[in-house]
Amino acid sequence: MKKKLISLAGAMMLVVAMAASAMAAPAPSVDESIVPEIKGEIVASNGTVVKAEDITIGESKVALDLKDEAVSKLVADVKNAKVHSIFDVTLANADKVFANGGTVKIPFSVAGIAGKDVKVLHYNGTAWEVVPSSVSGNVVTATFTSLSPVAIVVGDAQTGGVVEDDDLGMGFETIAVMGVALCAVVFFFSVKKARA
Repeated sequence: MKKKLISLAGAMMLVVAMAASAMAAPAPSVDESIVPEIKGEIVASNGTVVKAEDITIGESKVALDLKDEAVSKLVADVKNAKVHSIFDVTLANADKVFANGGTVKIPFSVAGIAGKDVKVLHYNGTAWEVVPSSVSGNVVTATFTSLSPVAIVVGDAQTGGVVEDDDLGMGFETIAVMGVALCAVVFFFSVKKARA
């Protein structure tokens, strides 16, 4: 009987240790220095011809804080939003492209965004704003009225109606706590039975 009690106590400690490590695990790191490439046709609304070599993409010195109140409102509908990358975009013939309210659609190839919820943000000099975008595989095409800096925010994979664990409230932490409770109940009844 003593061996059973020791085994149960060990199992409880193992479940508690697993729960603690899962709760303390840091979120996956995000490499904000990822610089995407142009992939596809660049389209200016006013017909100005724009080629890939007219665009320069580099690392940005501007930060994007998803905890900032204004920014968090912009990405509120993105579940578990994370900054995937921030970069500067410059356009050689920007004065012609953006003349008279012109826009430009730029397709960026960004590894790791296929199937995920994606938002493209642009810093207009005073605040971040969401720009229209669409995703096909690992290519996000965004429409700009001005350029630089640009941020790509990604969220959980789009489920298409599939219920995820979090939607049921049954994350790993919940299951671990339930496991500890079950072990405690079994332990209690084992001790009670042993004394009887």
